[in-house]
Amino acid sequence: MGIFFCDFETRSACDLTVAGVYNYAQDASTDVLCMAYAYDDEPVQLWLPGQPFPVIGDHQVRAHNAAFERLIFWYVLQKNIPLEQFYCTAAQARANCAPGSL
Repeated sequence: MGIFFCDFETRSACDLTVAGVYNYAQDASTDVLCMAYAYDDEPVQLWLPGQPFPVIGDHQVRAHNAAFERLIFWYVLQKNIPLEQFYCTAAQARANCAPGSL
């Protein structure tokens, strides 16, 4: 299984800091502006809405704060990626007590 690294940039009329990530992701005004992504050690690419979406397949989906990316995939983009495919690099950094990981 390969690795699919990703990071979304989003916008919404919903205030993430007030509403929380679940309400933010489910709000009808929440949109994806772009997604930076890379497969394994390949160069980073940019996906924009309206372009064909990258194939994720059975790749592990890695993100810093993967819960946010997972909810954007599920609720905004309607991409049904199994929970088990997600890996959170922020959680791993915290588990390793990495300085500045929070």
